[in-house]
Formats: sequence, C-alpha cells, structure tokens
Amino acid sequence: FKLCKFLAIWSPVHKAFVRNMACLPATDPVIKSKRHTPRRGQKVREERTDSFAMPEDALTDRVRTLLDDHLRLKKFNQRVGVQFWTYSSSVVQIHFPFIKMLTCPDCTKTFRADQSDWELKEDGRFEACCIHCSSKGPKMVTDRYIRSPHDVKLSVPDMSMVHTLKSGAGDDVDVYLKIDSHTIERLRSKEYGDRAFILRQPQAYIEAALGLRRYGGWMSDKPFVKLRDDQFYLMRNVHLEFAKHGLPMPAFLSSLKDYWQMRQLQRASESISNLHIYPLDIVYPESSARSGNLFEMINVANYMDVIRGELAQHRQDPNYRPVMPFPVASTRVGGDGKALLLSSEIRVYMEILCAALECPIEFIFGGLSYSGSDVSIQQMIKKLEDYRADLLAMNKWVVRRICEVMGWPDVIVEFDEFR
Repeated sequence: FKLCKFLAIWSPVHKAFVRNMACLPATDPVIKSKRHTPRRGQKVREERTDSFAMPEDALTDRVRTLLDDHLRLKKFNQRVGVQFWTYSSSVVQIHFPFIKMLTCPDCTKTFRADQSDWELKEDGRFEACCIHCSSKGPKMVTDRYIRSPHDVKLSVPDMSMVHTLKSGAGDDVDVYLKIDSHTIERLRSKEYGDRAFILRQPQAYIEAALGLRRYGGWMSDKPFVKLRDDQFYLMRNVHLEFAKHGLPMPAFLSSLKDYWQMRQLQRASESISNLHIYPLDIVYPESSARSGNLFEMINVANYMDVIRGELAQHRQDPNYRPVMPFPVASTRVGGDGKALLLSSEIRVYMEILCAALECPIEFIFGGLSYSGSDVSIQQMIKKLEDYRADLLAMNKWVVRRICEVMGWPDVIVEFDEFR
C-alpha cells in the first residue's frame, strides 16, 4: 500500500490514470421516489406531449438536498475512486450523529456527558459527578444516536489503516480499523479544546485506542476496532487475492519493476542534460601565417586580457561585435545533448506502464477518438461500466442506511448519463 501511494503521487502515468478513472465516471447522482416512478408507457407519452412535468416528492427533494449540498456525494465518489484505483480496494464508512450518555450506577439515572464534569481515564473509562445524586466515580457510557441528517458524515479511511480477515467460505471479510497515533494523543490530552473531540468519538473507538478492547491474535495489544457490517462498505477490484486478507492484490504492483526501469532512464537523461545540453565555447589565438608562431610575436597575457574584456562586453550587450587585432579561432565542447537523450526509450516504458494499468495509452496522453480507436474505446467502456456499477452499489448502500436510520421511505438512486 505504501508503494501504491508513492506511485499515485510521484508517477505522472499513475497519477493521470487514477485521476481520470476516478473523476470521469463519477457523474451527478439522480434521486427518484419509488412511489412516483412513472410507468414506461406513461413516461413516453409525457415526453411526446410535453404537457406537464410531474411534481417532485418532498422526500426526494430532501434526500437530493442532503446528498448534493451536505454530503457532496459526487465529490465523495471521486475520493472513493482515487483510493479504489490506487489500492484496488476501498472502504467507505458512514458516521451517524450521537450524544454520549453517562449512567450512574448508584441512582441508575442517565445524563448527558456534555452537561456534567467528566474526566477520561487512561483505560478509557469515564469518571464524572452525577447531576442527579452528586455521586462521583466511574460511569457507564453509551452512545445515543439521534436523527439529525445534516450531521451525517462519510469518510474513506486510508487502506494502510485498514486490516481485513476472511470471515468464512464466501467473499465476506471482517474489517478492523487502526486508530492513528494522533487520535490517541488527543484522547489522552488534558487540554480543554480536546474535550469536544473526545465526545465526538464513538465509545468503541475510545476503548480500542486506550486499551479496553482486546482482540485475539496479533491484534490483542494494538489499537484496532472491529467495524460492524452496517458501518462500512467494501469495494474490491477483480484481481488475485492475498492469502488470508480477502483483498485483491493492488494492480499497481505489476508496473513497479517497469517504473523503476523508467526512472533509471530518466536519471540518465538528467545526467546527459547536465553534461551535454549547455555548450562550452573555447576561444584561442590562431596564427594565420604559414611560418612563425603567433605566441612568439605577442604577449599571451595581454592577449588573454583582451579576450576576457570582449567576452564580458558581449555578455552585457549581445549585439556587440568585437574587432580583434589578432586572428582568433574557437571550438565548441558539448551541446549535443538532444541527440543523446533517451526520450524514445522513456516513451516505450510509459506505454508498458499503460499496458500494466490495463488502459489505452491514448487515455493518458490524449488522442483517443471514437472513429479511430474502436478496440480502445470498447476496453474503456467495459472498464468504466464495471466501475460505475460498483460505485452505484456503494451509493445505494449509503442512501439506504441513511433512510433506515432517519426513518424515511426508500428512494431510488441512479447516475446521470455518462458519455
């Protein structure tokens, strides 16, 4: 995954591939109501007559506003696509708003944590003063979820923080999320600004970060939290899988060797550019007489001072033409770097990288036309259609989960037409 991230950032071919594949197919989402979906014949008649447009349902308008203005689903799909095409897999999380509640074991009454004086201990337990009976001590913590659609958040965790294990004979996997060190430091911080951050963290994350949650195997002493099946959506590409993780092998790895070979050629081109691009003109005295030597008739030291002065004056004024009292000759060293550059070899390896990424070279460098590249067009259409189907399934899961938690009827999610 670290190698894939390196290629997606520093390699021009991989970066252009990820950007094009993630952003071009992600069109605007279209929301339709199931109750007001017209029949096929009715839709045709309305389009032919242009009599009137069907009024939008209030629920459809509400969901569309939530997805477009608040969640910005189109931009989020592009973020998911960047990670999907980089790692050949991506995990999407949905976070619903909640209020952290504390239950007093003495009076068995529940109160909000933000309305009391509480303290988070090193083991992840909350100690607070009960607002009902004023007893101090550890309290039971629960996260009470609320129906606030504008507080719903979507996230795409970095795959380097995600660990998966196969959960059975099928394709299902168990997903574990690693809590990063920055979050752990903020949870252990005693600063006032981090108290609101602590209350926004789910209790399962706090217990996993501070050591209350324990998992078997190698994750027993590490800050991992297991995600429930309704908390994440896993997108996977079609490639060979890892031994036990259930994730596909990243497609970028097939181009790693060719990328390093191309970098060697680029380093050679850089050396050639530094040594041979800039020419060096050497000016020296030349004797025009057939007999005798010029150096025996003049003072060479005075001659060199004249040459240096003329060259300095030429640098100040390029149109200056010197008149020399002595015959002068010159020779050029270097300046032949263009003939030595390895541009054609680098172009060949870029084509090999495109073949490893399973995309036509015109898709990266431009020039892909509908009439002249039928095979390339068909390859990209099939690849983009499969990706759009996976992306649409993810969007349906997001909308379905939001409707379930908010108590709304189901709606239909589609993509705007992609050309």
